[in-house]
Amino acid sequence: MKGREVVILLFNRVELATLVLHMNIMRHNIKKGFKSNYGRSEGKEKLNVYDGIKERLGSDLEGEEKGFYEFEIDEVEMNMLHSFLNWYVEEIKLSAEDQGADIEKDEQIKILDRLSVKISNIIEMAIEKA
Repeated sequence: MKGREVVILLFNRVELATLVLHMNIMRHNIKKGFKSNYGRSEGKEKLNVYDGIKERLGSDLEGEEKGFYEFEIDEVEMNMLHSFLNWYVEEIKLSAEDQGADIEKDEQIKILDRLSVKISNIIEMAIEKA
């Protein structure tokens, strides 16, 4: 993806709710990570992107229930979502394994993993088109 290209993401209600829930759960840790990795100013900018995505996705859940939820997302937001999902899915799998959970049967992990693959595929297709 280059420039200010916009991609349309489609989520079903369960995917959207799961993603928003986990983005909310991890917000404090994400904030601390951005601050330590990027410094106060750039970390705040990154957090604003993260919060913007989280708020836009979450606001649709409050409205009328639909079959699919459609979101326009730009390159910066797509990269943020991709980075979050790649990191978080690995972390949550490791944590679940440490606790002896069966990650193959955990519905939330399967949903998050599916979303991570979906986002990665969209980015790969955009790179190939460029």
